[in-house]
Amino acid sequence: KIHGRDVVLSEKVMFCILVVPTLWMAYGVLLSTCTDLDNSAVALVVMSMPAFSYLGVVAAEAGVADWKKDLRPYVMRLFPSAWRRLAALPKLRSELVRDLRAFVAEIGPSLEWGLYEDKEVDWKRVQKETRSKSIRLLSK
Repeated sequence: KIHGRDVVLSEKVMFCILVVPTLWMAYGVLLSTCTDLDNSAVALVVMSMPAFSYLGVVAAEAGVADWKKDLRPYVMRLFPSAWRRLAALPKLRSELVRDLRAFVAEIGPSLEWGLYEDKEVDWKRVQKETRSKSIRLLSK
């Protein structure tokens, strides 16, 4: 609300409500003047434009327009440089797992409320203690 994004979006919607039908009419004029289609074919094309616009919006929302993003990994596998990077990923993953486990082993025992050693943790108690500590720190 502070940035007025809803107003900007409303302006964009109003712009599209005006411009898109105008564009359809321009396409109709171009079809009737620049092609040898008869008037009934031009009328059919112009009348079907709203349906195709709606289908385009639905397809874009469903992710059909993102097919390029879906194909990119398969295309990248065709290049040898990508093979080398993909071959290095398992080693990198195992290093990250090792580093994360070492971090948890180092930091874990220092955690309060028995989060590291206890089999089951009373989360309500932990939240209550954390809240009371936060209130005490804020009131200082």
